[in-house]
Amino acid sequence: MGRFDVHILDQTGAKDLTFLGWSQGTSQLFVSTTDDSVKSYVEEKVNLFVALAPVTWMAHQKAPLFKLLVGLHVEQLWEDLFPVDFLTLRQ
Repeated sequence: MGRFDVHILDQTGAKDLTFLGWSQGTSQLFVSTTDDSVKSYVEEKVNLFVALAPVTWMAHQKAPLFKLLVGLHVEQLWEDLFPVDFLTLRQ
């Protein structure tokens, strides 16, 4: 999907798009940005990428900022501040 489904613009005629991915859908664009056969196309055509609940992990991340964020457990802070699921309120 990451190699082939990014060509929606060819079908619609739009010049660029905003990509909103949810869970497994985020993997599609992550793959596209690392595949040399479509990477330049994606960089040119995607004006914004929003990854909601991405299926990924930070275990092998080397960037200091990401290491800091992982150590701070930002996900727990987010859950504490915004105890709302996507479609339902928690009881």
